[in-house]
Amino acid sequence: MDNLMPGESPARQWFCLSMEGHGGLIPLGDCGDFEAADEIATDLGEPMTWLVSPENAQQWANVLASRGIYGRI
Repeated sequence: MDNLMPGESPARQWFCLSMEGHGGLIPLGDCGDFEAADEIATDLGEPMTWLVSPENAQQWANVLASRGIYGRI
């Protein structure tokens, strides 16, 4: 994924899916857990639609890559 936080492992990235504000999939970094990711997204002022865990982000990337839609992370 191109939108990872610099210097952090892709396997530990949390994301915020936002349909407003900046829109799209916004990297939050290595948050550790849902509560921390929620706090970071709130601090960024992003109107969240959904928080995406590292495991779900990896699963999505793998499914999309297997269909030739997106590169693997």
